[in-house]
Amino acid sequence: MLGSTIAGDSDIRLFAASVITELTGSIKISEFPGMVRLISLLLDYKNQQDSLLTTGKIFEFPGVVKLIYSLHVLDAKNRQDSQPPRKKKKKDSQPNCISERNEGNVDRRHHSIRTVFGSTLSQQILFPLLGMSILQRLSCDPDNCKEIIEGATYVTTKTIGLIRYVTNQENNGGQIKKIVIRSSLNFVRWHASNTGKIGARFRRELSENPFLLNSLGHILDGDCQPELWEPVMDIIAAMALDHEAARQEIGSTQSIIPKLICAFLSQDDVNTRENNDHTLQMAAGEALANLTIKNTDNCWAILLAEQGHNLINKLIEMLDDEFYICVAANLLHNLCANSRDKLVDIDLGASMQLESALPKVMQIIMTSKESKKLEAALCITSRIGYVIPKCFRKVLISETDAAALVETLVDTLNSNREPCPAYPRIRRVLVEAVISIVRLCPVPYRTIFREKKAKDALDMVKGTPSRLEKYRVFINGKGVLPESLPMGSLVDKAKRLIHRTTPTPTMSAEQGDHA
Repeated sequence: MLGSTIAGDSDIRLFAASVITELTGSIKISEFPGMVRLISLLLDYKNQQDSLLTTGKIFEFPGVVKLIYSLHVLDAKNRQDSQPPRKKKKKDSQPNCISERNEGNVDRRHHSIRTVFGSTLSQQILFPLLGMSILQRLSCDPDNCKEIIEGATYVTTKTIGLIRYVTNQENNGGQIKKIVIRSSLNFVRWHASNTGKIGARFRRELSENPFLLNSLGHILDGDCQPELWEPVMDIIAAMALDHEAARQEIGSTQSIIPKLICAFLSQDDVNTRENNDHTLQMAAGEALANLTIKNTDNCWAILLAEQGHNLINKLIEMLDDEFYICVAANLLHNLCANSRDKLVDIDLGASMQLESALPKVMQIIMTSKESKKLEAALCITSRIGYVIPKCFRKVLISETDAAALVETLVDTLNSNREPCPAYPRIRRVLVEAVISIVRLCPVPYRTIFREKKAKDALDMVKGTPSRLEKYRVFINGKGVLPESLPMGSLVDKAKRLIHRTTPTPTMSAEQGDHA
């Protein structure tokens, strides 16, 4: 019934969709082989009848009315939602799991549908909208989610095709167009942000689709409202995590990086700060940070796109903002790690700006009681030292209480006897900071680290390994991108440097291989 494209079968398909809608809370896809494929046929706009259905006809199918109304409610909620940055991550919430109390009474549903959709609705829009909503509701069950990903090739092809069709329509399409795009993007975002093998497989299918990136770029660069940009940016951020080829391809899509930069720095007409809605800016920053992981080309593209706009200075300013310190630190870390020479060449003021950031970063390290903020500050300390070693050495020797700094680092290591899911990289960035400091300033820091019993703290870290510390980037608290150097090897390197008796090479002479 669902897959029928015979003229005159719209009533049958609506009836089938209505029945499935009523059963989505109890259906197990595994019990119905081929179900995902049949539902996905609803997404295929090419096989829909290019004719109109009256809203009166739609009202004959209560399940269909509930689906459409729930999408309208979610769309209105998303447009009004202005929560501070990522405290309530929409990408982490289950898609379209509407409770009964949010489905409204019959009169309210009918009035809302007439208001939004008018008196008629094209079947080329209606059936894909129903198919997407059914898939989203089924995805609320983890077992069903797994079955949907098993058919990822078919599902992603149909979903991306639907996004392309709607975004390329010449007419504006109004609210219904935005609802279709948002529904499709949220479905893709939900599964792309999944962890483990399920999420990895879905992201791989997305990366292999030749049309997705251009469609996402079109949404960012076209006439779509900024409210549709956040799910696009979350999808980009998730896709950038799996492998270098994905980051490279995303960066080569012309409109993506410039638009991410504009959104992150609140340029153009995207003024998120004034609207007290930081989610879009955070989504853009996270996408940029992920795209620059071990990718020199994307780092250069960002720096070249922002010539004369003081990007480095703006990132440093964000270190004072509790909302942005983590994402700003991650992006600044990657820019320093992957484009050291180019950074100074492109942005002539970068050296001075990084030098001015050092006292701020050191102050955070010395005084911060908030571990996430401390983790962010430590994250960029060694990288700044890598770019401007002479300036960093000067700060360490002339402007820092060496004994107090070492004591703070060792005490922080000792207080983190086990990795913490809330700030899983803090022990790693602490050890990296120790390595950078001793490399740059063996005198007096090597002796002080010995006196403060840094070896015991490092042995404790090595003796309490965790899978958490194998990863650099996390989705929903689970690691998805591994570190290049095992934690044990990093600890051994720090111990060798502290107890070495021969002169230590400076950071400028030796590449920072713990990045």
